[in-house]
Amino acid sequence: MSIIINGLDEHMRELEVIDHHFHNREIWYGLGAVEDDLAPYRITSGNGVFGSEIAILGAASTPKIAGKTRFDLHRIQIIDFGNNTLYYLRIIWGLGTVEDAETDMQYSTTPVQAVTAGAIGGAPSGIMFERGWAGKTKVWAKVKNTTNSATLDILVGSHEYDW
Repeated sequence: MSIIINGLDEHMRELEVIDHHFHNREIWYGLGAVEDDLAPYRITSGNGVFGSEIAILGAASTPKIAGKTRFDLHRIQIIDFGNNTLYYLRIIWGLGTVEDAETDMQYSTTPVQAVTAGAIGGAPSGIMFERGWAGKTKVWAKVKNTTNSATLDILVGSHEYDW
């Protein structure tokens, strides 16, 4: 599918929409990597630094679908902001410890902010995530905020693959 945007030069008018659809067998996780759990993960910041990590998915969390060997996180839903200041949300993945994964730069960090504290974050946002090995790759999250112990609540959606 292509979208034509008026006002751009002739070389910039066409944008390709790569992934704008529902996926078959998308699995959403809440607290404790429980499928379809309505209780979100709560991530707590340090004072101007990243707080302690929380486990999003462990080696025992995947696969949910028999025979699948790979997975990726595909979407994230922000449920609640503890305050309305800027957060940095970091998603970390690896086969070993969270410390090893961060040393190897196996993470992605993005800024997020609510207009008012306690605001719901709108529609789920897409994540471009490296495929992990089902039953092996672990995923963690951390947040950084200028307020000590600021919280961010999220749910995550994933897909599982044969390859």
